[in-house]
Amino acid sequence: MLSTYKIQEDGSLTSEAAGTEEVDVEGEEDESYKKPLTPDMMKKRRVAVSFRDLNKESRHMSTRPGVFKAAKFMKPTAVELNIILQNGEVREVAVGAEMLTSELIIKVVTENSNMLGGGLFSGAKDKKQWSFGLFYPDTKAVSNQDNGLWLDLNNPLYVYDFNFREHLLLTIPPNDEVAIKFSMFTVCIPDVQVKENLILCTYVTVKDIKAIINAVHPLSNYAKNKDPESSPTMTEERNINRYGVFIHLKGLLDVELEEDKSLDYCQKHFQNMDLLVLKKLSEIEFALLEEDKKDRFATLVRHDKVKQKKGPNLYIDARTTVRDATTCFINWADPGANPTDYQLFGPDKVNNIKTPDMLLKPNYSLSSFNLRELDILQLRQISNLKNSQKSQDQKKLTVMIVSYPAEAEETKDHISVVQKELLSGEVIVGDPCEDASLLDESDAIPVKIYLTNYRMFLATREENEEIIASLPLFIITKLEKVGGKKAPGKTYAIIISAKDGRQPLQLNFTYGSALRKKLYMHIYLLVCVAKGDEKGTVVAGLFADKYNERFYDEELAQIANGWELYDPIKEYERQGVLSNPKWRVTNLNNKYQYSETYPAVLIVPEKINDKQLAPVFAYRSKGRIPVLTYLHKNGLSITRSSQPLAGLRQRSCEEDHELLSSITEAGGSTRLYLYDARPKVNAWAQAAAGAGFESMADMPFTQLKFLNIGNIHVVRGGLNSLRALIQKHNSTNTDKKDDWYSGLESCNWMNIQRGVLLGAKKIVRAIEVKKQSVLLHCSDGWDRTSQLASLAQMCLDPYFRTMVGFEVLIEKDWLSFGHQFELRHGHGRLEDSEQAPIFMQFLDCVSVLMKQFPVSFEFNENFVIKLLDESYNCRFGTFLLNCESQRERKNVKKCTTSVWSFMNTHKELYSNPFYTREEGVLMPMVSLQAIHPWMGYHMRWYNWARRQKNDEYLREVKMREMQARVMELEKQLEDLKREKSGDRQHHEK
Repeated sequence: MLSTYKIQEDGSLTSEAAGTEEVDVEGEEDESYKKPLTPDMMKKRRVAVSFRDLNKESRHMSTRPGVFKAAKFMKPTAVELNIILQNGEVREVAVGAEMLTSELIIKVVTENSNMLGGGLFSGAKDKKQWSFGLFYPDTKAVSNQDNGLWLDLNNPLYVYDFNFREHLLLTIPPNDEVAIKFSMFTVCIPDVQVKENLILCTYVTVKDIKAIINAVHPLSNYAKNKDPESSPTMTEERNINRYGVFIHLKGLLDVELEEDKSLDYCQKHFQNMDLLVLKKLSEIEFALLEEDKKDRFATLVRHDKVKQKKGPNLYIDARTTVRDATTCFINWADPGANPTDYQLFGPDKVNNIKTPDMLLKPNYSLSSFNLRELDILQLRQISNLKNSQKSQDQKKLTVMIVSYPAEAEETKDHISVVQKELLSGEVIVGDPCEDASLLDESDAIPVKIYLTNYRMFLATREENEEIIASLPLFIITKLEKVGGKKAPGKTYAIIISAKDGRQPLQLNFTYGSALRKKLYMHIYLLVCVAKGDEKGTVVAGLFADKYNERFYDEELAQIANGWELYDPIKEYERQGVLSNPKWRVTNLNNKYQYSETYPAVLIVPEKINDKQLAPVFAYRSKGRIPVLTYLHKNGLSITRSSQPLAGLRQRSCEEDHELLSSITEAGGSTRLYLYDARPKVNAWAQAAAGAGFESMADMPFTQLKFLNIGNIHVVRGGLNSLRALIQKHNSTNTDKKDDWYSGLESCNWMNIQRGVLLGAKKIVRAIEVKKQSVLLHCSDGWDRTSQLASLAQMCLDPYFRTMVGFEVLIEKDWLSFGHQFELRHGHGRLEDSEQAPIFMQFLDCVSVLMKQFPVSFEFNENFVIKLLDESYNCRFGTFLLNCESQRERKNVKKCTTSVWSFMNTHKELYSNPFYTREEGVLMPMVSLQAIHPWMGYHMRWYNWARRQKNDEYLREVKMREMQARVMELEKQLEDLKREKSGDRQHHEK
């Protein structure tokens, strides 16, 4: 639809056809259009009009009164200008006409930053920040800023219709509306011994700033001289990527600035940030740990100049962890190697074995293994651990252990205790807080609080210190300060609520203590890493971006790579889709151009071509058209989509009708069941907003059924009521719990779960009993649709009840089909209205199925609980962001670890010892008597259920005992079979 926009004399914009997303501006040809755009005209009549070009990129352009068509707007390809600096010097600039004004300012200031202290910045030596703009005078008197135009930062240069070598003035405007901020930073590069003041634009990202620093002081020559074995063809870009930009904060380790953040963003989070340090990433650990030797638990010191043939060739502190020591050794012996590819072995002092054959656990310090001076340590590649012969790649090192603490055996350094708990990539941030007490029931326990970039540790302040609790930071949903000037009282505390339902954590402080505010802000900055209202952007601030631990798969004898688990083509081939001539793969969305929230690989009926699909993308909400997710062995299908944009008048789409008809024919069914997960009243409300549901009048071969499942607000309210009920009964003083069941009924959680299970059962019956294909959708098709599709497939296909099959199911119907994990889980955010426990509700339903069919699932309850915890903790990259396209753009697979790498290398903890594979279909019981609360998850933190401290350990011990018992019974069974076979043979003789 073509919309005509007119610009009125007062600068306002009117439209004859409003309400469209794409804006085409159609105009009339007049003589004034052919006249040059003078600055006076632009200043008087300027207004910004946004439109989308063919590449879907947003542009902004300034126009004058009149009507014009964007397609007819002829723009030049290049612009040549004369930029006049404040000292009168002229810089000739030739740039592309598409360049924005802001980009031109950055280019000019960057190229002339060496003029600090003279010329351009004379008279401004005491200033720490300058804001620059470009002024377009309408006369040649460039000093007169009254007659002319300040160029808009968001405008491309072609809109101004500059003449050849037009004069522009680079200066500081009277306000910041059309200015870009530049700040003076002291840049320190230890490698090339450079310390210099540079003016850098706070508008661009840290990655761009790094390139600017490298342009001023190229690092390529240094890299070649430093490493004689490096390739002479190594580019500057490759060298600069080995460096990071850091700032030094008092009392903290050096903090690396995230490359996708702007300097302006960093300045808002770190006050007085005027010193930048460019460090080599492979040497970060050394740079961090060499400072403040007295306060460091691990001091790594490299001595490259030691040339003695006998004696040590590397010095290291005994309090250093094995993980840090491994990194140190690798960087010293082979800087190009990856430390995570190696494990460290040393002598076994307990058994008096001097050869380095004992694996040193990475989280323990070297002093834990009684290592002394000149002990031999050995690095071994993980890929060679299975080989009986020693690999040539194994590296022997002679190590001198220095600074061994004399009191190490008598006293206990608590930081070492915390260090043992740290994961790969986890570091302690800041100093511990010792002015707090933990409120536990009626007791106040004095605690010392440690913060890392992943967790908060609470330790006792007794002589024999002990960690009593740890809390992953990214499961925090609410931070509350209690007491103070606004709410005076005896309590002066911080209350921390978590997303996993554990008891709120109350930390009490001395009244008026400044440490409360400091701790509150520190936790807030570590948790809230999301960029305001932007969605699908949070990766760099989460712990998954730092966590780099690898897991060894003993079955495959190689490093586990969970990212290779799911291949959509292989999964659809397993289902028999690719061998079925009635279905085909379409690559229409291979670059996510039609639906950003859908996967790149889509399965549609063979009868429908791509040209017919295009209008359907526009007819369905968010472009989520009906596509196949599961093909049953009887040929019937489960397809999924979002709601149609039908409106109250039931607007139809012929291509959508043809697609649904083809789905019905492909399955060989006589009718297509349309299961709308919403209550009917909600569907009508959506119709009033322009969406709605399908009309049966146009499609007699379909049958519409509403499943009456509540939306995210209903689910969130039901869970909050359940948790409030559990907290009410969490009392060691109360034995009376007669009102538990009445409270459980009133909280409505069981009814919500029953609605989901009942909907899944209806889908199973439609496929297995009624022999009809099914189409599922809710509003947008990524919450309730994912729940129903997954539960139905688990009941229909025994493959999805295996451990690997269940993982594939989550990859396919949750991650690939665009469930918004970042939004629903609140990654990098505190509590908001878009968060809802949709994935937790699904796993709760899975636990109900596991209780009803205890031998039908290969995995146990621990597997489901661990999976849910990791989806909130942000340790792995699997559940980051909102859809497949966002993970592709952010390179999540390359910069994070998959949760399946961990789960599949710990199968012994998560296997059901009573599992028996059955090919039959499961028909769950959906009466309220057959549905119970998920005790193992919801009640694991409470006194009258199980306590946090022993919960995971007790489950592990119980599971190992059960597995040992099963193995014993299997062995007895084999012995009996062997004896019976021997008796039969003896009888025959």
